[in-house]
Amino acid sequence: MISKEQMIPLLLQVCPSFQSKWQELKDDHEDELPYICCGKFAAHLLELYKNSQTSEFPAVADVIEQLHVEGDGYVKEAATIGILEGIQNVWGNNDADPENFVRFLKPESKKWWYELNAFWNGERRYVGEGLQKQLTPEDIKIIKKETEAFNDSLNKRKRTF
Repeated sequence: MISKEQMIPLLLQVCPSFQSKWQELKDDHEDELPYICCGKFAAHLLELYKNSQTSEFPAVADVIEQLHVEGDGYVKEAATIGILEGIQNVWGNNDADPENFVRFLKPESKKWWYELNAFWNGERRYVGEGLQKQLTPEDIKIIKKETEAFNDSLNKRKRTF
């Protein structure tokens, strides 16, 4: 089982171009390193993508898959919420379509990628809900209504402050 301490060395092994950025992070953020590293790693992948330097991407995708399949609970969550969601957010907020990374992902990682999309589209109450149980179209309608009602209540509260 892959532990939190093994996660970053695995990423560095297949993406040595991240080494200098990781060293800076390690020096500045030792305690919060894994999740900070995941966000910076997503930004690094974006930089590589924008420079058409994607040769490390297949091996990176292999490690992301390995983290999902062989990681402990923390590592699996970090692979999804740290790395995959990081790619979606960092790329999406910097004029790059994050879906361009999907072609490199392996089956388990793709499942989690699409779960993230479904969550942000209001089709899941939490990331992974669709992997824990089969959701019918009616279930998804109900979840969307719940999400809309929740968002409406938040917006009403904001207006009262």
